[in-house]
Amino acid sequence: AFLPAEPDAPDVVVFNELRQALTVYYDRVNRIAFLSITTASADASAEILRTLITQINSHLQQREIENIRTRIDFLTAELETVTTEVVRNALAALIEEQRNELILIEIVDDFVFEAIDPPMVPAESDNLSLLTWAAIGLLLGVFILILHTLIRGVERVEE
Repeated sequence: AFLPAEPDAPDVVVFNELRQALTVYYDRVNRIAFLSITTASADASAEILRTLITQINSHLQQREIENIRTRIDFLTAELETVTTEVVRNALAALIEEQRNELILIEIVDDFVFEAIDPPMVPAESDNLSLLTWAAIGLLLGVFILILHTLIRGVERVEE
């Protein structure tokens, strides 16, 4: 099941944390939903998004499959009770259409959400951090100051 029937305390805590970390933006013009999640680990964020999209697609796909099977059962029952040939042909065509739709839904993996850009871990910069550059600058400055002081000291002794 996608969600438990009665959420217990840990589920509520997880849901609240997920709700705070998850950002959803829906572009109505292009009919695209953008999902983003922020956690301590970029790898964990990408995995959570993959799992979330897979579970939503699976749940909605199963629900639609059940609805179509219910429609097929209803149409089949009606087909058995109808005696008029024209109505029987129309019901048979509807049943065939529902079966084709069922086949298409069962084949498709990305039922509702299609990952245009799959979740990915942002590339970490190979550059040194600002703090590292500041430390290098400080050490270089101290070295130049000491060198300057030594040269000036030697110049004074020679005079």
